[in-house]
Amino acid sequence: MTVEELQNLMSFRCSATDQDMLTREVTSEENQKVLFAMPSNKFPGPDGYTSEFFKATWSITGQDFIAAIKSFFIKGFLPKGLNATILALIPKKDEATLMRDYRPISCCNVIYKVISKIIANRLKVMLPTFILQNQSAFVRERLLIENVLLATELVKDYHKDSISPRCAMKIDISKAFDSVQWQFLLNTLEALNFPENFCHWIKLCISTATFSVQVNGELAGFFGSKRGLRQGCALSPYLFVICMNVLSHMIDVAAVHRNIGYHPKCKKLSLTHLCFADDLMVFIDGQQRSVEGVINIFKEFAGKSGLHISLEKSTLYLAGVSELNRNNILSAFPFASGQLPVRYLGLPLLTKQMTTADYSPLLDKVRSKISSWTARSLSYAGRLALINSVIVSLSNFWMSAYRLPAGCIKEIEKLCSAFLWSGPELNPKKAKITWTSLCKLKQEGGLGIKSLLEANKVSCLKLIWRLVSRQSSLWVNWVWTYIIRKGSFWSANDRSSLGSWMWKKLLKYRDVAKSMCKVEIKSGSSTSFWYDNWSQLGQLVDVTNARRTIDMGIPLAATVATVLASHRTKHHRTAIYNKIEAEIQSILQRERSGAPDIFLWRSSGDNFRQSFITKVTWHNIRVIHTHRQWYKGVWFSYNTPKYSFLLWLAIHDRLSTGDRIKKWNSGQQTFSTPLSIFTLKFLRNRCIFCNNMISKFYLTIFDSLSKPISFIDCLTNKSHKLSFTESSINTICPLEYLIL
Repeated sequence: MTVEELQNLMSFRCSATDQDMLTREVTSEENQKVLFAMPSNKFPGPDGYTSEFFKATWSITGQDFIAAIKSFFIKGFLPKGLNATILALIPKKDEATLMRDYRPISCCNVIYKVISKIIANRLKVMLPTFILQNQSAFVRERLLIENVLLATELVKDYHKDSISPRCAMKIDISKAFDSVQWQFLLNTLEALNFPENFCHWIKLCISTATFSVQVNGELAGFFGSKRGLRQGCALSPYLFVICMNVLSHMIDVAAVHRNIGYHPKCKKLSLTHLCFADDLMVFIDGQQRSVEGVINIFKEFAGKSGLHISLEKSTLYLAGVSELNRNNILSAFPFASGQLPVRYLGLPLLTKQMTTADYSPLLDKVRSKISSWTARSLSYAGRLALINSVIVSLSNFWMSAYRLPAGCIKEIEKLCSAFLWSGPELNPKKAKITWTSLCKLKQEGGLGIKSLLEANKVSCLKLIWRLVSRQSSLWVNWVWTYIIRKGSFWSANDRSSLGSWMWKKLLKYRDVAKSMCKVEIKSGSSTSFWYDNWSQLGQLVDVTNARRTIDMGIPLAATVATVLASHRTKHHRTAIYNKIEAEIQSILQRERSGAPDIFLWRSSGDNFRQSFITKVTWHNIRVIHTHRQWYKGVWFSYNTPKYSFLLWLAIHDRLSTGDRIKKWNSGQQTFSTPLSIFTLKFLRNRCIFCNNMISKFYLTIFDSLSKPISFIDCLTNKSHKLSFTESSINTICPLEYLIL
């Protein structure tokens, strides 16, 4: 594709200011910042040096390192040795036997990584200005979940035969990163008016790479390449998105020229497809000519970019299409016919409310993760860390897009509880403390595990915030265009057939969101007079009666701007209406601008800010419990998690003391009592060994043989002022456990 053709296709041109930003001098501070932001333990390139080495020896190697980086940007030359790469082959599935079953990951030298990261940091700033909103990957402020949410709205009712003809196409791109033609990419950058120097830097990065393949721990071969982008290079994702942006423009132009027909729910926004990197969903009207038009675009794009569409691996989802037309389409093109729901971006794409079968893949994934942690030596603290870092994160991904059914959340919590108390055998009968008690802050006597129900509520509130504040995204625009229309989110009918099942679930959280959302009036054009919280009185619809529109003469659909433009002050018999008049006058007396209204979200207390903060919102909606005074005595800084967990169990009187001594097979028994009576109370008060340990412990910590009133008093520092030194901190916790 020539530069002229690309310029005719895309209107964006890089401005002089943008060009200066892209080619500005690389400073020593920028070099150092990029290096020190890199993970220290990543696999090294062919030179064997990790970023950790350069960080540790920065006082010695720093000046030479910076000089090498600056030399590239000044002279425009990259020695081949610096761009040498190790290809590590990562299996895509368990039984990988063919080359296509492996994903090649590039392990580059640190100096090259810093060079590519500096270029990538500058390039990614530009992406939101020219990458179409259809593309959500690697572009700032665009979310994967919004692709899923919008696709869910578009496939609503696909299970019904009574809807108008429509089609969704799930497209598979063969070996996406490995197939990009370099000249196509460079022509695209030139067409967008990127600086010549900047294009030259990118050309050096992608064209001078050499490769050796790691096989059985040894390097084999040494070869170059003629196309493709390396997976593992910081630049590659952004360059690939730029290539896919050309395809997005081609599809949109084809729809404008009526070579393909719009999906019935897409025409108002001229929406044709959704894209996340190489994951492509095309939405059309279900006519054979539209399917043919899409295929022709793919063929043209493949010939010019090198990115080929695998039609055999792509799937058509037809709805409202007659059996005759369906058969004609499937016989004319090598597509597979699919049935929804299907996995899309890791989540189920549903046409109706989520069922047990729909969320079973999540439960299977949780069970699979737990079954892989087979080490019997894992302590309670180790299992707790795995639950917080893996299981909760896995659940959060689903909850970020969907409101999970209560049964699903309950089942996940059962699995987590069983794993915590019994390990991989998942015995639910071994739980020592209820899961609800664990889902409290450590300061409140729990283990700091977030309640999935509360986390799911916060995720839904975040989506509401994006809708109410009208964030720049296709999903938000679509909802306002097709569902809310000229109304307000707060007044949307939850029984309407317009929205999907997920939309109706979001509406259930409106009462919670009302108290958290506020508007600061600027122009007033995007603020609902009756429904948005813009005044000191709150939402006016809640403080007035059904005659509000008649008494005030203001329609329900009115915005603040329309009211201010045509309002005449009146005196009312009802006090609340006079207060509303006073609010209107206070806005009129202020100096207003034509700037957009500012939507605010509650932070802490009565404070509001322009952004949604998940942690703060969770704290605002969660159930607050009593603060435990012994918290710092158990979970102090530098504690050993294993021993702190056992202390926590002891405080809750849940230690299996006798059973543990039997399990440990203590050997010589010097006590005259049977093991079964070795309770926590016995060990504290009557065991000679433990009493000796107690005396030594208090002598060490308090310089006194006198005991505090109780063990809890020791932990809460009620009887003594403790001053733990860092050197003794990790011995205190085991000693406390022995005291038990």
